[in-house]
Amino acid sequence: MIAAGDFEALWVEHVVGPQLRNNPRIRAAAKVIHDAGRFHRWSGFSKPYRELDQIGLEEFNAIVASALEAADKVRGEGEGTKVVTSLDPTPTTVQLEATGVRFLSSGDEDIFFARLQKLSFVEKCEGRARTLYVLVNFAQIDEEGLRELLALFRRYGISLRQFAIFDREEFAAWFRNEQAYWYGEVFGRN
Repeated sequence: MIAAGDFEALWVEHVVGPQLRNNPRIRAAAKVIHDAGRFHRWSGFSKPYRELDQIGLEEFNAIVASALEAADKVRGEGEGTKVVTSLDPTPTTVQLEATGVRFLSSGDEDIFFARLQKLSFVEKCEGRARTLYVLVNFAQIDEEGLRELLALFRRYGISLRQFAIFDREEFAAWFRNEQAYWYGEVFGRN
């Protein structure tokens, strides 16, 4: 078994190219994957990626996402700039977050994403680690669409507090209804 302190020795021994050894982004990603492998007690990969079971895929994808986030953070700090992702909101969009969504089956997950894709104002969805980021075109959302999105997030236990951003005059008559199932969570009072 490899000890935690062995990462440095393994890094120097096996990463021979200085352009890789000295790249903080690659080093950060390698460290995250190494630590996760130790945590999960992986002795090696006996199956190709496409043959992993659902739990294996979820674990591996979460590790890769964490590795890339760590690498991007190092890159962003090193360059003194904000790390830009493909989901950065624009003035007409808002980014909603769904963290720790738990699907009970692959069909359940398919239904969730199919419903999101049917909403014309949803521009993009992207998962990073345990969070799904949903980019919504603020200007295109209407009453019917907002009601659908509220219901979908509620059904999957996703925080509705972030929906306060949609509190605007055109929705006031129904959205601010204190008897509605979403009111307490969106506005923080009943």
